[in-house]
Amino acid sequence: MCNKPFMIVIDDELEVAALVQEVAELVGFEAALATSVREFKALRARREPDVVFSDVCMPEQDAIEMIEELAGEGAEMGVVLMSGFDGRHLPTAEAIAKGYGLSYIGKIQKPFRLPELQALLERAAAWCAGEPAAGAGDADSV
Repeated sequence: MCNKPFMIVIDDELEVAALVQEVAELVGFEAALATSVREFKALRARREPDVVFSDVCMPEQDAIEMIEELAGEGAEMGVVLMSGFDGRHLPTAEAIAKGYGLSYIGKIQKPFRLPELQALLERAAAWCAGEPAAGAGDADSV
């Protein structure tokens, strides 16, 4: 159970990361943003997040590689995924996260509507409060 849950938002589009960070803070998270997996790792070295909210496709290293690393380390954080590509990357990344046994919370397709983002972030906050993420679905089904 998380007191004030900590989230790291990762997106190479700074404006998108900042929007997710702002909404996350409105729903009760303490949130930090990173524009690359390298920045995420530096933030994580200082403080382990309860949830990582990551774009799937990024330069240098993508979320799938990051998920594999997190699973290999036995990370217990919740995972939320987003993508602005044609949508084929999200189901693959979701399957990989679940296959590695990570706590998959949900996904959202960019561009997204603010109510969809807020609902997904509220679901992540509920997961931090001990409510199961299983069967939570995606922002599309909110």
